[in-house]
Amino acid sequence: MTRDLVATKTSIGALAQLPRVDYRSADDVRLDKPALYQCQRDGLTYDFIVSPAAQPSSELFLLFSGNMDREKMQPPVFQRWSWARKFAGHCLYFSDPTLHLGTNFGLSWYCGTTAIDPMPVIAELALDVAGRLGIAPANLLAYGSSGGGFAALRAATLVPELSVVAINPQTDVTRYRPRLVQAYLDSCLGGLSPEEALQRFPRRFSIIENVDLLRNTRILYYQNRTDHFHINHHMRPFAKKMRLKAENGYATRRCKLIMFDKEGGHSAAETQEIFSSFRDQMAELA
Repeated sequence: MTRDLVATKTSIGALAQLPRVDYRSADDVRLDKPALYQCQRDGLTYDFIVSPAAQPSSELFLLFSGNMDREKMQPPVFQRWSWARKFAGHCLYFSDPTLHLGTNFGLSWYCGTTAIDPMPVIAELALDVAGRLGIAPANLLAYGSSGGGFAALRAATLVPELSVVAINPQTDVTRYRPRLVQAYLDSCLGGLSPEEALQRFPRRFSIIENVDLLRNTRILYYQNRTDHFHINHHMRPFAKKMRLKAENGYATRRCKLIMFDKEGGHSAAETQEIFSSFRDQMAELA
């Protein structure tokens, strides 16, 4: 029997074995071993791990994280860090810099504050690291689930060449759990309501508002059938905007929606079958 995958999160307290590097430019990236990097940009602290592949590779996987439990860990936090050797390429893990700005929220979708959007900086850092590793932008793949899936999709609006694997993602921050959304908005956006946040920053808070930027992006969208909330509030609006219909197999030339079954609803990680086959599935997209 194949053991279920568990998409655990790793916080700073469990990363003592990694070298720490103050990042100034891509020249600081080590090519011999994993390291934890940190830099300051416009008042935010960016933490990321670069894990070079054990064998030569032309692929770089960008990993984003979802909700973290503040009672169990503190930022920076990296999801699927324990899977680094499972990916067939180099890995670049980004913690959400917004999490440093408060202590009463564990999810902020890499959306920043009213003044600062961190995703353009993350996109810039990703391209710099890719260049250091000799990876072309077309060989970048953003990967994440839940809030990390949202971030992976949004990364593609800034780096159109990259591909995306999103598992049970939110596609509109303001349509997630009201308590979690408001905790973030109170801490980082001056207490705006979800409606106000979406009105002021539509492209930052909703993938639906970015569909025009995703038409040519290769996207694999995996959705657990037992996660009814995300099917109704996030998957269906995305599918409608992306013109993913039953008659076309919920697929277009560049985007495919794949349903799977796994107990646990939203909290269940992707299946081993999904993880083992996503690169082949991606290769089938034009």
